[in-house]
Amino acid sequence: MKKYFFVLIVLALFFTSTAIAETEGEYLYLASYDAVSFIPQSISTGDVVNVTVDISNRGTYIDITDLNAELLLDSGLEAINTTYQIESIKPGVTKKLTFEIKVNENALPGNYHTTLNMTYKRLGEEVKQQQVIIIPIIKTEKKVDISVSPSIISPGSKETLVFKITNLTNQPISNLSFSWEEANNLILPLGSDNKRFVPYLEAKETATITYPVAVDPNIVTGIYPLSATTTMNDNNGITTQNSTIGLIIGGDAEFEVSVDTSDTLLSINIANIGTNNAESVVVKVSGTGLSIKNNTQIIGNLERGDYTVASFETTQLNAKEINVEISYTDTTGERQKNIKTISLGADTNNFRTNGYPAEGTFPTGTTGQTGMPGNFRGRTQPSFPTTEVAIIIIVIIVGVVCYKKRNLIRGKIKKIRK
Repeated sequence: MKKYFFVLIVLALFFTSTAIAETEGEYLYLASYDAVSFIPQSISTGDVVNVTVDISNRGTYIDITDLNAELLLDSGLEAINTTYQIESIKPGVTKKLTFEIKVNENALPGNYHTTLNMTYKRLGEEVKQQQVIIIPIIKTEKKVDISVSPSIISPGSKETLVFKITNLTNQPISNLSFSWEEANNLILPLGSDNKRFVPYLEAKETATITYPVAVDPNIVTGIYPLSATTTMNDNNGITTQNSTIGLIIGGDAEFEVSVDTSDTLLSINIANIGTNNAESVVVKVSGTGLSIKNNTQIIGNLERGDYTVASFETTQLNAKEINVEISYTDTTGERQKNIKTISLGADTNNFRTNGYPAEGTFPTGTTGQTGMPGNFRGRTQPSFPTTEVAIIIIVIIVGVVCYKKRNLIRGKIKKIRK
């Protein structure tokens, strides 16, 4: 008997020590610098450069939370957007930090050292990490500078891209031809080919070229390089210049909001009807004649085409209209705010009074009920591993059952022998 209990105790100690070791064995520095990329890939003096850094959480159980990153630049580089924030990176997940810098016109060619400073929380304690990033600068005889606007467009949208071509030289340029392409044909010009012509461009002057374009609705959000080719004549003959221009696919989300009311409950029905996902969605309500215990609800993530319901317990609801403020993080990492005013007198309700959607209001396959987000992905705190604890309990139960069964069988055998 003692032998069985000894085995059970050893197994319990083994699994418990393993679980504790795994939790305590997490990395102190969870953030792992994986890769860096530049657009354009070949960086010249005067270029505006998008710097993308992949950061992974190499932990097993612990989240990276409240990450703030800043790119400290070497002399010769100018900051356009050198800070980035991420609310959470779960174990094993990689996220991209995107920065924008400019290389000075008079910068010398060479490798420029920048420092990536990161601060984040690990189990509530602040951790600081640094990573050196080398930016190679080459000196080229670039004759024209090319920029595009808007620099951010949404999946599935139709936009007009405006390219500005500036003559950087001190002599005129003639017979300029310009074309561009996106490698995967996910961004295409509409109604014409991709080639345009400028007959004459004076020194330091700028020409504007426009393209109506369409973006594939299934394109993945991120930064897409446009490869541009410019051929021109000047006093030195015919010259061809290849350029890479960064275009961001993503941006804001678009919401449809309706309201359900009862004696003690105010339900805000929110649908993401745009083409971009919304992360870390927070809903606040306010209004004259509205008395509420807690006017803020954290929803989590709301993907395009999805919906959710935020419910608020009320003590007084005499308002004719209410303000619904939806704040969220867009696909570019920027925090956005969307405020809608909803009338309580008009029939703005597309939902049943119990909080479930009316038939045909949303596509099938979505979920949601009063107070329950349809796609909640809120932050979770690291917890003690449960698999090992379950195994310990099962082993103990099996041991006790076997022991009792064995005694029962022995008792029956003794009765038979008597």
